[in-house]
Amino acid sequence: MRLIKKVSVLVLAIAVIVGSIFTGKVDNSYAATSSIKKLNVGKEYKYDLDGDKDEDYIKVYISGDKLKLKVNNTIKTLISNFNEEYYYSVKLYDFNKKDKSKEIVCYWSIDDTWATRILKFKDDKCKVNKLYNDAILKNYNPNNGMITFEEYDNGRYNAFSKAIGCFCCYGKVRLNGYNLYNQYTANTFGIVKNNKYKANKKLTVYKNTNSKIKKFTIKKDDKVYITALYKKGNDKYIKVKDTLGKTGYVKVGRSMLFKNKSCVWAR
Repeated sequence: MRLIKKVSVLVLAIAVIVGSIFTGKVDNSYAATSSIKKLNVGKEYKYDLDGDKDEDYIKVYISGDKLKLKVNNTIKTLISNFNEEYYYSVKLYDFNKKDKSKEIVCYWSIDDTWATRILKFKDDKCKVNKLYNDAILKNYNPNNGMITFEEYDNGRYNAFSKAIGCFCCYGKVRLNGYNLYNQYTANTFGIVKNNKYKANKKLTVYKNTNSKIKKFTIKKDDKVYITALYKKGNDKYIKVKDTLGKTGYVKVGRSMLFKNKSCVWAR
């Protein structure tokens, strides 16, 4: 198991269980624990999920080796190959107060990985069923629907691992109604943000992700910090800061940009 994930999973699991992680608000955002209701297995609930003023029937239950969700007459699988010994939670949220609808969120941790699933229902149909691998909900802003995840190298940004090694970042998604929009920039944090990476070769640094004009050059063996990942379609960049404080973007391909010994790996 990678060190950055091993430590984070342990801390998160313990903290969420005792209800002491992410308390209060951060930058007008609600913490992950600020949900409408925790949905316990086997119990029936009634909430208006789509804003039509009619209450919807909700039940989470176990069927064989699966954790399932029933909303009115619609049934969806939350977790396949389910084991009650896993750490998991199913909660009702209102990520965006302006869209008048609510979300059901299931997140779980299995061994060295975790995942988050977001579901939305309308007129007895599941309109959103989105799985985010290697990601756990951190916080959300109900004023604009911005959701922040802690994400790791087997998730949406997995292609970056070929260039920088293991990583952790704050990935963002904006929810509006029944649409989810990936945000292009994910800031790094923790051991990755504070790590000094040694260049494996000469790297060209651009002013921004749309520029083709060189801002400065990182020479082989120069050290830099990686402060963010950027992904838009097939375009991938890392935002770097050198030891003098200069910042810019380096294009990411399929080759390692930094020397292995300077990257974050399993220990």
